[in-house]
Amino acid sequence: MDKDGGVLKQDSPWGRRPSHTDQNEKIQKIFRKKGSGPLFSGQNKLIIWGLLILVLGGWLISGFYQINPDEQGIVLRFGKWIKTTEAGWHYHLPYPVEQVLKPKVTMTNQITIGFGNPDESLMLTGDRNIVDLSVIVQWHIKDPEEFLFNIRNPQQTIKAATESAIREIIGQTPIDSTFAEGRAEIQEQARQDVQKILNSYKAGINVTEVNLKDVNPPLSVIESFREVDRAYSDQERMLNEAETYRNDVVPKARGEAAHIVEDANGYKASAIAQAEGGTAHFKALLKEHAKNPTLMERRLYYETMERALKDANKVIVDAKGAHGVLPHMQLPAVTSTDK
Repeated sequence: MDKDGGVLKQDSPWGRRPSHTDQNEKIQKIFRKKGSGPLFSGQNKLIIWGLLILVLGGWLISGFYQINPDEQGIVLRFGKWIKTTEAGWHYHLPYPVEQVLKPKVTMTNQITIGFGNPDESLMLTGDRNIVDLSVIVQWHIKDPEEFLFNIRNPQQTIKAATESAIREIIGQTPIDSTFAEGRAEIQEQARQDVQKILNSYKAGINVTEVNLKDVNPPLSVIESFREVDRAYSDQERMLNEAETYRNDVVPKARGEAAHIVEDANGYKASAIAQAEGGTAHFKALLKEHAKNPTLMERRLYYETMERALKDANKVIVDAKGAHGVLPHMQLPAVTSTDK
């Protein structure tokens, strides 16, 4: 009706509503093609079924997966673990029914603590000093199921456990031990403590190494501590030099001592042999003397004079044979030249 109460004309766009017959005809036109039947009839149905089969085949094929040698496959069915697979090709029900997580179980991971962060690096020692240190933690996955399902943030968990263990150990250790011989013990004790904490969480993590890096005293006394470090270095160097000198001198001294002992043994054997030979010779002379005392006395006399006058600067002339020596010869000069 118009504002005057009359009926609107039929050519007005608001004159009447389209009937259900008109709507059905429009819908039929949408689902029809020119010169053909409905969209879901005939050849079009084959195309649609072919597409559905391809999609289903691709979905089923997506269930194949490969596990690398450094990984393990954790198969989940609707979020629940059902099995663990090793390296190679495997199959699982396609997503969203099942899915596979692939943690790298052989890869060594690393976490750093204290590098450039004073809140982490400054620690109180057992003798109430402050030490500034940095820590490097190396770890790998030991149990993939525990690693994936028992802890939410592995990196943060390991970092918190390590910082707690290091602070407890440093709090019971004098500051000098953190710079010198005590560092190895601190590192090993920290590794064991961190491993105990993670085992209590059933984290499935194996801590392989905890290293203390850049261990420094407070800035106000760092020069004094550096002097101590240099003294330790000099001590170590001098010990090494002394050990090297010892290794060089002691073998030589032992060799010389062995040589002297061998010479002494040789001289001993020679002296004994000579004494035994002299004794045998003297016994033989005694036997001869018993047989002919005069002959042996004369022989002993000659041998004794021979030894006594061997190097003497003298010329002995028999008085009876003096006429055989020319008077003009200078006997001392002659004898001196023979010396």
